[in-house]
Amino acid sequence: MWRHYGRDWLGSPDETWCLRHPDAIAYILGGTDTRLTALGIVDPHRLATVLADPRALRRNAENLLCTAMVEIFLHDLAHKTAPVSGT
Repeated sequence: MWRHYGRDWLGSPDETWCLRHPDAIAYILGGTDTRLTALGIVDPHRLATVLADPRALRRNAENLLCTAMVEIFLHDLAHKTAPVSGT
């Protein structure tokens, strides 16, 4: 019987998803119109470096997904609280 201590290389779902969908992360976090980039929280150049390196992508997967969720929340909040014009 073989026991494995720790995680497998692709043992976590967030790492697997990030490795398979770096383009989605780049779209959500790397655009010039993103709120977190405008606030100086996300550096598009450093993001591109992380997305280009599978080891860095795995190491930062949880933070990338949490940051993407914050960006999506802020985007949704901006649309919900925008003033309605013409009505």
